[in-house]
Amino acid sequence: MLDVRRMQVLRAVVNSGSVTAAARTLGYTPSAVSQQVAALEKEAGTRLLERVGRGVRATAAGRLLTEHASVIGQSVAEAEAALADLRAGRTGRLDVRYFATAGASLVAPAVTRFRGRHPDVRVNLRLADPADSILSVAAGSADLALVVRQGAEAVRGPAADQGHVVRGRAANRAEAANRRGAAAGDAAAGVAGPGGAAAGDAAAGVAGPGGAAPGGVAPGDVAAGAAGPGGAAAGEAASGGAGPREDGPGAVANRGGTARGAGAAGRDVAGQGVAGESVVGVRFVHLLDDPYRVVLPAGHALAAQSAVALGELAREPWVRGDPADGACARIVRDACLEAGFDPAFAVDSEDYATAQGFVAAGLGVALLPRTGLEARHPGVVVREFSGRGPLRPVCVALPETGAPARAEPAVLEGLLTAFLEVGAEVGGRGNGVK
Repeated sequence: MLDVRRMQVLRAVVNSGSVTAAARTLGYTPSAVSQQVAALEKEAGTRLLERVGRGVRATAAGRLLTEHASVIGQSVAEAEAALADLRAGRTGRLDVRYFATAGASLVAPAVTRFRGRHPDVRVNLRLADPADSILSVAAGSADLALVVRQGAEAVRGPAADQGHVVRGRAANRAEAANRRGAAAGDAAAGVAGPGGAAAGDAAAGVAGPGGAAPGGVAPGDVAAGAAGPGGAAAGEAASGGAGPREDGPGAVANRGGTARGAGAAGRDVAGQGVAGESVVGVRFVHLLDDPYRVVLPAGHALAAQSAVALGELAREPWVRGDPADGACARIVRDACLEAGFDPAFAVDSEDYATAQGFVAAGLGVALLPRTGLEARHPGVVVREFSGRGPLRPVCVALPETGAPARAEPAVLEGLLTAFLEVGAEVGGRGNGVK
């Protein structure tokens, strides 16, 4: 194979007409130039230069290689310039994932702002479920994603692999329901197992008074996914095993007759982090807390109030605005459980415009995030909470600092900066919706 650096030496000799002049141009000694040309002639298998008086001139083969050396030199220069632009954030490509209601209020203005500063960077936008978006960033198929992160008390990395026992959302729900005196069999609270622990606690790996989780499995085994003799895999709640769905893909029923625990946190324990735990290789940057609002039919009795307490909606039929197993639906349900009731959903929908239509028709009430109410149905009224209402935490997911990333750091940080600016503006002005 021909050495491209030696080809550039040959080009300098041919263009200058002598070895000595080429040596001065390149900063080499004449003997070093002669050695490079001799080595190239050996690679080419033919003479490339011939002496003419005190100088040299190229043979036919030498002229051919000189022409190609010129092309190669130009290509290398262009590559270096392109690389410099890429590393400086002036060019490149970013693949971004986002969820629907973030599109108009956050993504569009942020990308517009970013393009104004980085006009030659291509941004590809794709609508995706937030849980899938996080996994895409972790897998390296997306550079950045807008996601909803429901907080949970826990973990560093994939806790099941690291031996951590996590007390997450399932245990919190169990405690809230127990405080209200929930009967055995309540899906959120769970029931006492042979060891004296609530089935909901089993999802979080919490031991009962008897010292073991249902089925006689130790808490560490629950997190690791061990099966107890009670007929159900006690670790299913922690690992997100298949079972009757309650509030998400991770909800599992104890086949020994105990109630279902809200086991979505189990999937987080396994390291997928869809609800608030850490995900290996992914960092999360908070943008804003998107407050929920009460959406009522225009003629509803509570519409006359300027604000509504969540408990006042306990006996109402409800309209769901998000997929039942998504983070947003869990935020709404958790808020209702904390207020002392489990919402009775009469209608399922998976977008906020459709949900508003059902509410306007009088089929129920709904809680929808403020950024999802930019286009308001004329048949609904929107009210704030009289007390503290639920919030939807909107975050940016991107590769962990130091982790392998497809995009140059300057480009990625430029887009993150644009999102942070827009997030602060949207959160500050209320997005025009009370």
